[in-house]
Amino acid sequence: MRITRRGEYGLAAVLYLASQPNGKLSLRDEIARRCGIPRIFLAQILARLRKGGILGSVRGKKGGYYLNAEPGRLSLADVLEALEGPIELIRTIEHADEKDADFLNTRVREFFGRLQTRGHHLLKSMMIAEMLPRSGGSAGGDEQ
Repeated sequence: MRITRRGEYGLAAVLYLASQPNGKLSLRDEIARRCGIPRIFLAQILARLRKGGILGSVRGKKGGYYLNAEPGRLSLADVLEALEGPIELIRTIEHADEKDADFLNTRVREFFGRLQTRGHHLLKSMMIAEMLPRSGGSAGGDEQ
């Protein structure tokens, strides 16, 4: 799977919003500036994330965007699927007619099917909270 610019920018916006204090609303211009995302493109991205239930928004002078999901329960797959649609690590391989199917093609389809399943499972297991900088704590806590 190749993550598009929309996926990269959308993930950046989600991470930015996830790093904000609870209850803080962020304006589109603020997100664009802080994440280096073109404003017009960001508007499309935020709309997709809102439609996908990832973000919420409040209209008006004191409005803005907020993360609508708990970062510890929101996966990379959730965000990417809201932005890009179903995740396909490989193109869909059509099943050949039985008379045309041979051992190699069958084995390749099975292998790519397992790869697709494992890749999707990995993205579903990676939570947004894992990507956020750790606050407080001791310096160098991740080193071994």
